[in-house]
Amino acid sequence: MKILILLICLLPCSIVHAQNEYYTTDGKNRMDFEEIEDIRLGLKDKMAKVMKQPMDVTLVIDESTTFGDSIIHMVTLDASIKKEVETVDPSEQFGLEGKELPKFELQDLEGNKVDLTDLKGKPSLINFWFTGCAPCIEEMPILNNLVSQYKEKVNFIAITFESSSRVNRFLERKQFDFLHLVDAQAYIKELGFNEFPKNIFLDKHGIVTSVNAGIPYQKTESGSLEISEGQEFIQIINDLLIK
Repeated sequence: MKILILLICLLPCSIVHAQNEYYTTDGKNRMDFEEIEDIRLGLKDKMAKVMKQPMDVTLVIDESTTFGDSIIHMVTLDASIKKEVETVDPSEQFGLEGKELPKFELQDLEGNKVDLTDLKGKPSLINFWFTGCAPCIEEMPILNNLVSQYKEKVNFIAITFESSSRVNRFLERKQFDFLHLVDAQAYIKELGFNEFPKNIFLDKHGIVTSVNAGIPYQKTESGSLEISEGQEFIQIINDLLIK
């Protein structure tokens, strides 16, 4: 069950100056990351009490606009009940499966250019995320484990619409061992992604084999839900390595 909540009903207007990135709910009010993160966490707690079960609340980027040296993100909050593993038909996901991933040329955190041809020759896992995405952050330790296990055999790429400065500040607090590509607003829009995380698997030729949301949750013996150990992703990688 998903509940799309417009922040315009919940937030006072606040103006933030001299920031690289703004978050807005109506095109007029503007918040920095810390303000919108406080709102997200507060709403997560409130929704859990109302629904009487664990909830995820994620920022959904409806549109991003560049204005001068700033990026303005029009956002809503997407609240959803944590669910057990769901099987999704890959053929229904964005029309990418079985095709070469659309070409890109993006910069990493050091300003080096990376494009699709750099990934060919090995399978790839491409994670689409941003720093205010709670499910993105929750799955990072499992993704880091995949890097430790397969780093010589698989490309691990993280793509975000956010700036290198924002990502570097995040990485000072959280470990995320992928190669980071930034400022990808136009490319993410081309793919049609506006909910995160998204995880795309490519074979060694750059062909999309599956598009997945985050690492699934599973029920524990006590009946509660917790993120899995990534068995589904491990199986996908192992299948790609023998092709």
